Amino acid sequence: MAIVYVHGVATRDEDDPQFPIVERFAREANWPVVERLLREHVAPVVRPSDPDGVAIVRVYWGDLGMRPRVPLEVDLPGEAAAGGGMPVASGPGAGAGGAGGAGAGGGGDTAYPDPARSSHGGASGPGDTAYLDQARSSHGGASGPGGTAYPVPVSLDEVTNLAMLTLEELGEGLQRDLFETLPPVHWPAVVRAVWDVVGDTALRAQLAARPPRRQRAFVDDLVKERLRQEEPSLGRLVRPVSTDLAAQGRKGIRRAMGGVRRPFAGVLPIFVGDILRYLDGRGRPGEPGPVIDRVVEGLREAAAAAAPGEPLVVLTHSMGGQLVYDTLTAFNPGVRVDFWCASGGQVGFFAELGVFLEATDAGVAPFAADTVGYFWNAWSSSDVLSFPTEGRIPGAHDSDFAYDGTLIANHMSYLHDPAFYATLAAKVAVHTRGRRRHMGG
Repeated sequence: MAIVYVHGVATRDEDDPQFPIVERFAREANWPVVERLLREHVAPVVRPSDPDGVAIVRVYWGDLGMRPRVPLEVDLPGEAAAGGGMPVASGPGAGAGGAGGAGAGGGGDTAYPDPARSSHGGASGPGDTAYLDQARSSHGGASGPGGTAYPVPVSLDEVTNLAMLTLEELGEGLQRDLFETLPPVHWPAVVRAVWDVVGDTALRAQLAARPPRRQRAFVDDLVKERLRQEEPSLGRLVRPVSTDLAAQGRKGIRRAMGGVRRPFAGVLPIFVGDILRYLDGRGRPGEPGPVIDRVVEGLREAAAAAAPGEPLVVLTHSMGGQLVYDTLTAFNPGVRVDFWCASGGQVGFFAELGVFLEATDAGVAPFAADTVGYFWNAWSSSDVLSFPTEGRIPGAHDSDFAYDGTLIANHMSYLHDPAFYATLAAKVAVHTRGRRRHMGG
């Protein structure tokens, strides 16, 4: 017969705009690698006399997955992001200025100020404008009718003329810098101090009346004085961020975790989004959705490529296992799968959650004899995205590969591991011996 491969989530073809993100995730486990290893190891078992003639059908559904409404690329904290923070010095010497208590919402003008309002606005120039335009547009924009009312995360270090910012943007920037500098125990005081300063309706005029090079020191002094009013101990405890050991420790954590999170940052929304898109659009028994239609078509295409007596082998990876499980239990593809290997999958986990279309009875095999011959679940105890199935799916057989790579590498290792394919081929040979493919009733 043939071999069918059903991929998991976060898989995109090269012509898809999301491909650069998921390609970094898949690395060496892309479709050409899978096809080559299936041809090398499994096809000779399916058709010993002509392995090159075995059809290998790929069920592709990446184009039916999630489509983001905003860019998925994110900038995780690194050296630059973690190294910021307002250097709040100890001792007296705070600047004066009416930082009255209007609060976060008081006097906050959400319209973008005209740089021309600053008597020293000539120092700002196109760099500020380009940076702010890019930041605002990347978050949906905030100017004009229909724009978002929420401030965008701008870096104050990137803005020469603070008078170009909305008061909300200035407040978020000041708060972010102080959060970098101070431990969380002081953050409530920071929130109150910053937004009391920003809430003063005179602040914008005061900034516009000063040269851009003096604006930051002016507003920092206002915030520092307000902090000392909030919490007198801050005048003694706060150090510049470069000498604050607690802040340095948090910077180290951010850098370290940034390295851990970065590989997941771009792909995780696609990963989760594909799951939700499938669950929402898979259809109902007898009324398959578009993804299930693809699986049914792939199985039937493989059946049509059959030579008498050859087994139909299905390999799934990750979420692809749930697609095949739903297809075989809730729909009728009219095809017997002689051997199904679910690699790196969550079939057992989904059964425990009870989210399959057909409920799984712990004491009743979910597959009829004319639907599935042998179900092998290849998982890894070091792959946090894979789960065992024995005891959860009657008739399932588990093998733990216990890969020793990184979190992401372990989830993809099956697909480029020759030992996995050699084991798959051996199990296909043993468990389909003497079986003949036939159409289900």
